Amino acid sequence: MIKKVTIDYEKLCEELNRQGKTKQGFSIEIGRGKDYIVSIKHRPEQPENMESLMCTLLGLDAGSLVKKENPVQKGAEAKVLENIHRKLCEIEGAVSGQTEMLEKIFGKSNANTIQIEKVKDMLISASETESDRAEKLLTDMMETGEALAQDIFAKADEMCISRKEIMRAKKKLDVRVSTTGYGHSQKAVWRI
Repeated sequence: MIKKVTIDYEKLCEELNRQGKTKQGFSIEIGRGKDYIVSIKHRPEQPENMESLMCTLLGLDAGSLVKKENPVQKGAEAKVLENIHRKLCEIEGAVSGQTEMLEKIFGKSNANTIQIEKVKDMLISASETESDRAEKLLTDMMETGEALAQDIFAKADEMCISRKEIMRAKKKLDVRVSTTGYGHSQKAVWRI
């Protein structure tokens, strides 16, 4: 890989003026196009062997035309980088603090969502009329197709649903009644 160096364009121009050479003439002297030296102003990075050739033709030591870094500028760059690093650390701290807060908020919102769902269910059940609850009881108990009347009435008593509402729901759902057994062992079976 060809090693490149940064040419000090101003120093090169001063040396050419001191020796009475033109930029175009020197460009041709080093075997390049007539605008080569002018182009170095915008593209100062050049192959190290080209800088050595220019120094030899100008009677200078190799490396004389390499731009020396300004230590003040280098220190300023380090200070800028240090400030950027410090700001990035501050931002990282702020972001991690926000993450913790978001996790707390998320946890609380989940708890609130569960509570809201419970309240919603309570409101729905509270807004149901006794008639609605009676119909729901009959459809739930006769999911398999039939249920004993005594079991239906026992569950209705548990849920504080009057017999009158159970009988209305029975009629509305077109429940059919049949009996099984004889005498004291006779039972009514309700079917949808």
